[in-house]
Amino acid sequence: CSYKNEMYGIDHDTKHIITMLGSETQDSKRVPVYLVHSLSFRPQYINASEFTCVPDSIIIYGDKFKIDKIDRVFTAPVRYSDLHADIQGLIPIDKIRGVRFSDTEVRYSMDVTRFVEISKTYQIHPVNVPSDRKLLVYPSYVEAVFKCRYPVNVDATEHVSFVVDYNEFATSLNGKCTVRPESLSDGILTYEIDPVAVDCVLEVR
Repeated sequence: CSYKNEMYGIDHDTKHIITMLGSETQDSKRVPVYLVHSLSFRPQYINASEFTCVPDSIIIYGDKFKIDKIDRVFTAPVRYSDLHADIQGLIPIDKIRGVRFSDTEVRYSMDVTRFVEISKTYQIHPVNVPSDRKLLVYPSYVEAVFKCRYPVNVDATEHVSFVVDYNEFATSLNGKCTVRPESLSDGILTYEIDPVAVDCVLEVR
């Protein structure tokens, strides 16, 4: 019987040993999927959501020495121009020789909307200031440009305010504080401000 196994095949125990030896260096880990893309929009259009994919991470399998060097996987390029409507689709993940994937493609999507620009000037308000102190801000106004969803049924910028935080000033080495928005509504897609940081001076009452 043992002579027959030597001549014509490998017995069950031998197969098990070979399988174990061959899998000693096999490993797996989860890595993020990087969505490679090139997008351009029609004038007055902008993305209303992040460009995302599902799944956003996969499990890769292969020799340990090989997958230890892999920190992400890449999709084939997604290319759109003159975007003016929502997009979605399937895109394959680029293969890596000797590595297996739990998923071979991902579904991507992004919302696109038309926007209108609204420009306004706001006074900057200090917040979290102790009652026995006063924080002076220079300059005390900020110019803001908002990109808002179109059509605009209500003024999305009506209840916006811009502030500097006393707690940031207390740990600052040069007295500069970042100007931050408060009460941004869902109708505001993005915004730009000038200046983005201001000088602050403490006045003790």
